[in-house]
Order: sequence, then C-alpha cells, then structure tokens
Amino acid sequence: MVDDEPFLLATLRRTLNTHHVTTCSSVKEARDILTGGARFDVVLCDLQMPHETGMDLYRDLRATDPDQADRMLFLTGGAFTDEATDFVSTLPDRVIHKPFDPKALRARVAQCLTALRRAPSG
Repeated sequence: MVDDEPFLLATLRRTLNTHHVTTCSSVKEARDILTGGARFDVVLCDLQMPHETGMDLYRDLRATDPDQADRMLFLTGGAFTDEATDFVSTLPDRVIHKPFDPKALRARVAQCLTALRRAPSG
C-alpha cells in the first residue's frame, strides 16, 4: 500500500488484516522496494500524492515491471487534475474511491487475488 496519509495506511492495514501488508508513505519508497525485487499480489496506491503520484509509479512499473503494474489498484478522493481524470478513464476498473467501504475493498482485493490464481503462469 502506498499513501502519504499515515491514518489511511493504518486503516487499510486494519481493513486487510488477513493479508500480509507492506506500507509505504511515498512513491519513492515504493519504487525502491519494487525495484529491489519485492513482489506483490496487489499494489494499492493513492492516485494523488505530493512530489510523485500513483500515476508516476504506474508508468515506471509499466516500463520496468509490467506484471507488477498490472497488479495496481488506485485509491482516490476524487480531486482530479486533468491528467488524473485522463488516467482514470483508461483504467476505470482499477479505481477505488475514498471514502471506501471496507467490505467492498476486501472484496475487490479478493477478486484481484482470484484473477491472479486463474491467470496462466508464464
């Protein structure tokens, strides 16, 4: 999980307490972990953060590790820039709006994990 708000990271950790969760408070921290070889089944990332955005992380991963980029879900409070609006329109099924319903978030993560298990390994 990547979000610049400590309270939200704590909330997400509690909501997904049946999963092994790694939290990062910046895109730089997440990028360092991901480029260091860590693998994740799902990457939850805030869309809009200071300095760098979830869109930046996604673009970096598309170029260097497309499999991890394909596992990203984006959290957003809906305060979109034109760039964010365009980005979300290309990946609407990967956006979770804040405030989120904990049950719906758990279901969305479970759906991602089920799809991952069904995907052919290559």
